Amino acid sequence: MAFATDAATHVYYERRAAEYDDWWNATGLFASRERPGWSGEVGAVVHLVRDLSPARTLDVACGTGFLTRHLPGPLVVGELVVVDSALRDGIEPEQWQERTLNDGSRHRVFKRFLTADGLAAEIGGEPLLSGTWFVAARA
Repeated sequence: MAFATDAATHVYYERRAAEYDDWWNATGLFASRERPGWSGEVGAVVHLVRDLSPARTLDVACGTGFLTRHLPGPLVVGELVVVDSALRDGIEPEQWQERTLNDGSRHRVFKRFLTADGLAAEIGGEPLLSGTWFVAARA
């Protein structure tokens, strides 16, 4: 498995942070993308997070905290719940992507797409959500 920990990847995510809410809310550059079922599945993920037992939570790599704000408990660590991108037909499970940000800068980033069972196996847990756009598991 490849992980990108270079300076260019750091720069990309620093610049990308301001665009995360556009991605979640399908606004800005993401408004015209066709994502059938997107809003319903975002609602399902928010519902899943809201229904977790109250616990101390550590927010890791969560963009602007779009999901974190729905957690029913204070921040630090209780259980591990991971939400990630779902593996779909026609998509390579591991790939390098070239992404263009709103400022026009282009970045090469490594991306993984997972099944709920695969994610659960990686973290030694159980699947919570298997959607078209998202998967979730807890350990």
